[in-house]
Amino acid sequence: MTDIDRKKTYDQIIDAFHTAYSEIGRIVGDEFLLSSASWKIDTSWPIYKCYHPKDFRVRRHLLLYWPHGWCKSTLIEKMQYLYGDDLSQRVSISSDAALRGTVDGTGKKGVFIAPWIIRRPFNLVSELGHLTKGFDDQVVQTLNELLEDGEATVNLGVIHKIDPTEYAGIESKYKDYGTIKFTGDTSYKITMNGIMIAATYDPKFIADQALRSRFNIIRPDPKLLTGKWTRHINDHSGEFYDKLDGGVIEDFRSLIKGPAEVLDIDPEVPEIIYNRYKRINPRDTNAIKSYMRCSKFWGIERSEFEIISYYKGRLASQEEASMSMDNLVQNYIEKRGGAATLKQILDGLNREKSVVYDALKILKQMRIVKKEGDKFVLL
Repeated sequence: MTDIDRKKTYDQIIDAFHTAYSEIGRIVGDEFLLSSASWKIDTSWPIYKCYHPKDFRVRRHLLLYWPHGWCKSTLIEKMQYLYGDDLSQRVSISSDAALRGTVDGTGKKGVFIAPWIIRRPFNLVSELGHLTKGFDDQVVQTLNELLEDGEATVNLGVIHKIDPTEYAGIESKYKDYGTIKFTGDTSYKITMNGIMIAATYDPKFIADQALRSRFNIIRPDPKLLTGKWTRHINDHSGEFYDKLDGGVIEDFRSLIKGPAEVLDIDPEVPEIIYNRYKRINPRDTNAIKSYMRCSKFWGIERSEFEIISYYKGRLASQEEASMSMDNLVQNYIEKRGGAATLKQILDGLNREKSVVYDALKILKQMRIVKKEGDKFVLL
């Protein structure tokens, strides 16, 4: 496929997201396509002229992060529709054992049950909180390692119930989207090359800084979350499927799953980035390179303005996810049982009144809180 063909596929899918879900749809569609390209690049690196995978990370895990009730799950459903069942799976609730893998030892012989995270290349999670809220710190660490480095070691006592002569057979079953390698009679190593695309509305589910840093976070301007967007969705969401004609879905899946083509996708970070951001770290330059490379996969050359805008947005999203005042106010009200006076909020957070006022205004606009008497109450 030529760059023109790739760009045509990109444009048609973006048009579908944009038509059905307006500006937020366009943003989500763009990140969805870049994350999809990142998996293809990471798993085809000998063919793509860019880098060795141990030297550079392209994979882009994606997090949709805004209040509940605003189509996050719907947008993830649209992504799954585009991927199809061969490329993706939906994960709603996961136990520790399901993430790490386990052994069913109820019979005479132990039966190995592989982690879900290595069964498909794209793992779609409608609510990240449902996935992580029951995990202990060690399991969150395992998830962090898998999302960051693509590998983790699991220690599990019940492995000894598996006959060691079966190890090779089990290992041979998992090679497309991840691997299992037994390293002892109580441990094995997981490697995964997949992408996680998740959503959440609650900051406490991404309170772990390491977990949060694994994702490219989409946090739209609160001004876009209005009745105007709701009306647009109600009027146009059905047009999403109408825009996906002419074999675009088959073309998309073929590009992601089919044989890789020789592509030169080795751009350099613009000098203006280093000049403007004196303390930029390697993680952030890697993120910029990933953005540029994944864009080139779709036949798109990003301008310096687009690259700077992307990086500014990345910084803002990461900061807001960890420090935004509306999150702090919402969490404080929740800790007080779902209701608090302005004085209680001011005393509890020790912040300027004007800043807290602005946060409460945002929360009211998002319909997260309402005023009842002298208290602000969570809806």
